Amino acid sequence: MHKLSTRIIRENQTVVIEDLNVRNLVGNHRPARAISDASWSQLRRMLEYKAD
Repeated sequence: MHKLSTRIIRENQTVVIEDLNVRNLVGNHRPARAISDASWSQLRRMLEYKAD
């Protein structure tokens, strides 16, 4: 995640993160496991502090 977040910040001038209601996304059983395992909140925190 560190490498990915660093790469995203270095390669882009503007990074936009959309707030999604994860509870509704997890309600769909097919992608629920992938969404739960993705650690979106951790990636968002890394992007925020690296962008500053």
